[in-house]
Amino acid sequence: MPERPTFEAAVARIHSPEPDAKILGAGFLVTERQLLTCAHVVGARSVVAAVFVKDSGMVSRLANILYLGNPDRDDVAVLELRDDAPSGSIPVAIADPEAGDEFVAVGFPGPRPQGAPIRGVLKAAVMGGLYGIETMGSEQVQRGFSGTPAWCPKRRAALGMLVGKEEGSNTEAYIMPSLKLRQALARASMVSLSPQLATSLPGLIHICQSIFLSSKEIRDLYSLCCPRDWPSLPGIESASELLQEAIWSLSDAPHQSYSGALPLLCFVRALEDRSQGEARETLQGWREKVEMVTSYPPQCSVSLGVGPLPRSSGTYHLLISIETEKWVEDDAKDPRCTVNAHLLGTRQPGGIFHETSTLSAERRGESLYRILAKTAEILRDDGASTLETQIEFLLPIHLLGMEVDRWELKQVFEEPLPIGVRNVVVVRSLERDNDFSSRELLTRRWNAMKRDPDLRCLLFRGSNGELPVDPLPSAVCLTRDLAYQQRLSLRLENTGVVCAVLLESPSVKDQRVRALLQVGIPIALWPRKEVLSEEDLFSLFRSWIEGEPLNQLPRRVWEKRRSDYMKPDQIGHCLTLLWDDPTRPFPGREQQERFREAKSKTPGARVS
Repeated sequence: MPERPTFEAAVARIHSPEPDAKILGAGFLVTERQLLTCAHVVGARSVVAAVFVKDSGMVSRLANILYLGNPDRDDVAVLELRDDAPSGSIPVAIADPEAGDEFVAVGFPGPRPQGAPIRGVLKAAVMGGLYGIETMGSEQVQRGFSGTPAWCPKRRAALGMLVGKEEGSNTEAYIMPSLKLRQALARASMVSLSPQLATSLPGLIHICQSIFLSSKEIRDLYSLCCPRDWPSLPGIESASELLQEAIWSLSDAPHQSYSGALPLLCFVRALEDRSQGEARETLQGWREKVEMVTSYPPQCSVSLGVGPLPRSSGTYHLLISIETEKWVEDDAKDPRCTVNAHLLGTRQPGGIFHETSTLSAERRGESLYRILAKTAEILRDDGASTLETQIEFLLPIHLLGMEVDRWELKQVFEEPLPIGVRNVVVVRSLERDNDFSSRELLTRRWNAMKRDPDLRCLLFRGSNGELPVDPLPSAVCLTRDLAYQQRLSLRLENTGVVCAVLLESPSVKDQRVRALLQVGIPIALWPRKEVLSEEDLFSLFRSWIEGEPLNQLPRRVWEKRRSDYMKPDQIGHCLTLLWDDPTRPFPGREQQERFREAKSKTPGARVS
């Protein structure tokens, strides 16, 4: 009998949620709440039960189906637990397999509900990228092993997932490689980023498959709507499968900053032009519902005769979250913090970095280097330039003024350069991200601004409580006057202000910053150091905000940082730009729970 594997804490038995239902197969944790299993194990269900076999008994958790692949091609499903996994259940890492690797696995054949272990070795890859296996010992793969991880004790990681294929009257077992598992996780990750959109995609695929389109037409539409440098579609001949690939790929593409368009909605509009009658009306209804639920502006009018969409140079977004465990008032002490990095806009978006340490200059430089090196590797695989990456730091309020754009990226044989010289860098508010009511106000103001991609705001001076009362989007310079700061949030609440300017560095307890976060003002700009007089600074900011479209402000701040790189006494060295884009919430368990709660309160939205 093989030795009890250490990975069993991640393995769960999968069955339907009804009492006394028969076992369907196995699954395994890959994040704190997400499991992988086979698509044929869960079938057409929307909910299953995951039973973790513990030393003290069996603990059951209901799980939603986030992503369901095609059992004949990518037999993978991604599940999400509705509650935390049982204590002691630890996710497993995934590694790339090689022929000759030995593995152990645990399945749940009918008479063995507590689990039966096997050992085996990987053979060469066969048709479809699956790996053949050869079992060792008397135990053989049976029904109930599908979906379990092939654990490599030597690498301390899963090499893939066991998949059973019916071959006549026999069941042949293979290993689904890690690449296909990561692709499925990437598609399921959209639920964290835009759950309303993700849960409606299966319905869209079903609608579109009822419209006759050739593979060439699908590729033409995809090329028309996808962002610049976006990966092309795989070489699939089946029009039905190619259409599904196109929809999943475009659903990961972020909205384009020049037009405010979401590539997937542009694709659906183009499909409307190619369809008639009931199909056209159904597509239009789906698009309008998604536009309303996701709060994206309906500015995606596209047809094959119009030509390509204006494409943003900021296709890829690197989100870096810094959470301090305890803020230290003494500037001589570096706060201890947790740094997480998440990359969006690639074929395989997801978390790429996690570390807890002090925020010393040395440690943050090392962390930043590893984050950007990993980003460069992923973008290189996608055929993109790292210069097109936009970096967003999610910071607590006491770190919002930190010079994150000045952190240096140290590379061998190159002069260290501040990250803000190479990349567009903005900051976002961790407090607002953790406050759902504030996020609702933020989304409302952001959408008001995005309705006009060429918006140019007038900049008002907000002294003595005088604020713009026009509901149209506007900008305001918040002065130091203390007389109105106590009621500033009430004064700002019913205005159309979308951009705030401070002419001096705010303190940690500055009521103005807290007010603009509380009422959801998405954009703010201030200097960290006193390098210009207030009048000169106001004139400079006014030329930026009134002179060109507001959505180009990050690019203009970046250009100023680059031009002032060799001039340490210039404004470009000390600009903080708060740019809270609610369409890119930082993924995490708390974020998913807030979105799920909001979705349950949205009329007509299906809760996954």
